[in-house]
Amino acid sequence: MTAPDGAGSARGSAAPTAVAIGRGGDDAADVHVDVERGLLVVGPAGSGRSTGLATVVALLARHGVEVWRVGPAGRALAEVTAPKPVDELPAATATTSAARPVVVVDDLDELELIDPAAADRVEQAVLAGAVRLVASAQTERAVSAFRGPVALAARLSPLLVLEPSAPGAAELLGARAPWVTDPEARPGRGALRCGSRVEPVQVYLPR
Repeated sequence: MTAPDGAGSARGSAAPTAVAIGRGGDDAADVHVDVERGLLVVGPAGSGRSTGLATVVALLARHGVEVWRVGPAGRALAEVTAPKPVDELPAATATTSAARPVVVVDDLDELELIDPAAADRVEQAVLAGAVRLVASAQTERAVSAFRGPVALAARLSPLLVLEPSAPGAAELLGARAPWVTDPEARPGRGALRCGSRVEPVQVYLPR
């Protein structure tokens, strides 16, 4: 299921970072998320993390939002982004929110392991308010992270939890986890948590 031509901006919002990432609920309505505070996409292998990131990036691009990719990426994400050297990330707070680029990192938890310096540079740019972070990580690593960029994103950003029946997912979704868990695991099927709001979603495919 790809995003329809009208998908993109959240209804009633002029923010270029507010996008409709999929459909959910009894009426299969658009499910929206504003990535102004970032977005962390979590799930086990095969749950559609890279594809979910690609969908968000493609929708942001429709709004003219600048996107920088740090590190390697899955095929779906690589098709819609180009890599940027991590040392080119801005270190100072942007003068306006619109001027802050979105930094996308596929498998941020892996980046922490294979290139700690790059992961630290990403974290410092986020803490400085210079960038917005849209990233993915394995569910169990997001749950167990206590410091570093994964822990920061899990604490501050909306969470797109794919395959909510996976171990650890309920800890990220809270008390509503049983109500948004589909017993049939499908790529792109999950739940979006924004603050106290949790709703089921089937993520659009990128287009």
